[in-house]
Amino acid sequence: INTKVALIKYHPGYDPSILEKIIEMNYSGIIFEGTGLGHIGKIMYENVKKANEKGIFLGMTSQCIDGRVRMTVYESGRDLLDLGIVSLENMIPEVALVKAMWALGNSETLEDM
Repeated sequence: INTKVALIKYHPGYDPSILEKIIEMNYSGIIFEGTGLGHIGKIMYENVKKANEKGIFLGMTSQCIDGRVRMTVYESGRDLLDLGIVSLENMIPEVALVKAMWALGNSETLEDM
């Protein structure tokens, strides 16, 4: 199991320097708990791009109780897909975190996941 996976609960006003610090700390994965259909603010995009370029797994879940991530509905979701975030569909954030820890701990590359 790889415990270097972060769970970020996004909210308006979230400080992107926190994500930057997670990247600097060489985390292997980041699970975002996004708003609505799976979104985070554009202020985060630069650091998301940095994380993707560094080979960090990026997954998106939703804060909504019965929420399903649908990142193709709005432009912001499509932008996040282009930046390398993977839609985790209807997976709840805590399950996504544990599954990412297991998968990253048992895989040589992101493609193996």
